[in-house]
Amino acid sequence: FSAFALRSTLTAQEVDESQIRVHPLVQVVSTLATPGVPTGLFPVQYRAAYGLNRIPNQGQGQTIAIVVADDAINIESDLTVYANYFHLGPCNFQKVKVGNPSRNDGSALAASVGVEQACAMAPRANILLVEANSDTLSDYLQAAAVASSAPYNATVVAVIYAVQEFSGGQQFDRTFCGVVNGNNQPVTFLAPTAGCSGQGLGVYPAASPCVLAVGGTSLALSTLAPLPNPLTLNYGHEASWGSGGGAVSPFEP
Repeated sequence: FSAFALRSTLTAQEVDESQIRVHPLVQVVSTLATPGVPTGLFPVQYRAAYGLNRIPNQGQGQTIAIVVADDAINIESDLTVYANYFHLGPCNFQKVKVGNPSRNDGSALAASVGVEQACAMAPRANILLVEANSDTLSDYLQAAAVASSAPYNATVVAVIYAVQEFSGGQQFDRTFCGVVNGNNQPVTFLAPTAGCSGQGLGVYPAASPCVLAVGGTSLALSTLAPLPNPLTLNYGHEASWGSGGGAVSPFEP
């Protein structure tokens, strides 16, 4: 990991977050056997697997923010195609640029995954895509702070990025710890655990004690047959990704 050699020599007082670059955790590993025909689990199946089909308000009153780097220029049209294909209602969506982000296809893919799944799982929530000015840690932290502040006031902020954990990283926990939004509501931060490996370390910000670390799993349904009613729970089992990350932090409590 290109920046790790630099970071590993820094003390907590010397860490400069503007020199640390992060990366999104989405990667295309295969192509569709039949172009234009999606495979895998569909929104209605995800909702039934995790019991979200039993939540009547469907996210109403909540604001979900997805934080990525750079600009996903086609996100509005991508979301429209996704929602129409799976017969979802129009979602309350807004794109927020922090600074002047440039186009990046890798971040655009991460943005599409986050926004479309939020729309499918919580169709009545307000959904924000907050685009950081660049892939530096400092710009990501700023974008996360913007998401939870007025006028956006997100209650859930998913930061879809990772950087290999390093000494001094705990000084940045102030972005995530004890945060309330502009409506004085507590904010939940989520971050993935996968994406970096080596050195026996985990990843930041998932390592922060104020962030809910989310591991990657493969989900199997209880049945692939049509459900008897729309409120049926259809959870089978899960298995963690063999290539996933995660470790006991040597720096954070």
